[in-house]
Amino acid sequence: MISHDDIQADLDLKFQHAQAAGFNDPAIMIYQMGKVGSQSLKSAFQTAYPNVAHMHKHERAKKFITDRAAVKQPVLLFCGVREPLSRCMSACFQNICNPINAYWYLGDEKSVLNTNLEDIRAHFDVVAPKHVTNFMAPWFDSFQETTGFALDDLALVENGFWFTSTPDISVFFYKLEEMAEFYRGLQSFSQFHEIPFGVSNTAEDKKIFGLYRALQQSYSITPQEYQSKFGDISWLSKFYDADELAALTARWIKE
Repeated sequence: MISHDDIQADLDLKFQHAQAAGFNDPAIMIYQMGKVGSQSLKSAFQTAYPNVAHMHKHERAKKFITDRAAVKQPVLLFCGVREPLSRCMSACFQNICNPINAYWYLGDEKSVLNTNLEDIRAHFDVVAPKHVTNFMAPWFDSFQETTGFALDDLALVENGFWFTSTPDISVFFYKLEEMAEFYRGLQSFSQFHEIPFGVSNTAEDKKIFGLYRALQQSYSITPQEYQSKFGDISWLSKFYDADELAALTARWIKE
């Protein structure tokens, strides 16, 4: 476990090094797989640090890190995780009307709104395991290739998130389910005292939000199905123990 004082000292050094290189602040980078609360995190940071880089693609992240290193600007990198089934549901309805999305697209908004819930459930059950296998499960292997950080490098912080650091990059990991605690932790550091962190759900602005809620409320899956479709992800055990996953998925698990 790493202490608050250790992270504060690291942040102080990053800001000093940024200013020595001619920048006001380190570069803030939100780099994650999506649907883990990153938009609200970005909006909060922008109240104090306007130039926040926000990305999902590994190639773009690699270029950003390389470019910042070339000009000696340190990077503060933020990455989130989320229980896989709930994340897949959110990703589905974020992209279900997006024709360029290879996984989740079902049709335009009008056709989706006219689709019955059983057909949407069938679509989800076909697509979600493919999304997990091809995108979610290997995501942190690509993260390691991009950043040089392995999940084993992360140390638990005393108030419930994870941290690691090199002279050039400081990495913060959080769980969406503990976002409020993570925000309290961030606000305890002097550089982030005044940032108005908060949680919002951009899906609520969409007309299909009602379908999203309906699927959440009606969905069910057996423990065996959950394990085969969502539980066989190597990085899950880094962030969630069995009891925590059971509590997070209890509303869907049916024997």
